[in-house]
Amino acid sequence: MEVNGLKYPVRVHDLSQEGIRIHLDAPIQVDPNAEVKIAVGKISPNVRGRVRWITSEAAEGGLVLGVQFESFVFEEPQDDDVQSLLDAWQEISHTYSVFESFLHILLSLDYEIIEGKIDDLSDVIYSITVWLDQRVGPLNLWSILPESDGRISPHLIASRHPRPPEEDDERQAHVRQVGEQELTGWFDGRPYLFGGDVVIEYLGDSEAQTDLLQRLAVVLSRRLQFWSKLIMLNISLKLLGEEMERLRDA
Repeated sequence: MEVNGLKYPVRVHDLSQEGIRIHLDAPIQVDPNAEVKIAVGKISPNVRGRVRWITSEAAEGGLVLGVQFESFVFEEPQDDDVQSLLDAWQEISHTYSVFESFLHILLSLDYEIIEGKIDDLSDVIYSITVWLDQRVGPLNLWSILPESDGRISPHLIASRHPRPPEEDDERQAHVRQVGEQELTGWFDGRPYLFGGDVVIEYLGDSEAQTDLLQRLAVVLSRRLQFWSKLIMLNISLKLLGEEMERLRDA
């Protein structure tokens, strides 16, 4: 509660639509009929009331006050506060829109692969990378495959923004380290986002986009594993059908 410009913690005894009965531990002077402001938690005091009666608690050295509510206090928001809220809302809206669209694309590809209309993932991967690049930011896509000796072998599978050849060894080392540690890493201010079987090399400077791409990298990696199994199953069924037809004709 705010009294005479100073704030004091209080304990609520009774609360109704008309008013509140509170216990004030501080031995301060409060005039009957004085105007006070009441806050909830850490929210700035925004309920205006007026003291209607006061009783003292000699044993505890505090006061019990009966306050009648009068009105809420509305403060005009500052331009910076409004802009911050708008920026936050736009960021959340963009993130949700991109993520929802991304999931819709993956579901469509699920259907295409199940129907046997896609038997090569290379074009699919590149198309998805182009889509991400256009909507989220500049990026390249790497795959990380474990070798027989346990080492990680990085492969650039979709290059949207080629880098100077002299950086190739260093970039591969970064991707390999991310794969071995199974953890997103930052190198020279550039994030390499770990997703599982893929690593996204993000070349932009938006931290919000980095968080979004991290989630998309994980989803994409899991989907690639699923698609690979589906394609292998489709190929096996196709070969089985061809073999059965050959045996029937023999």
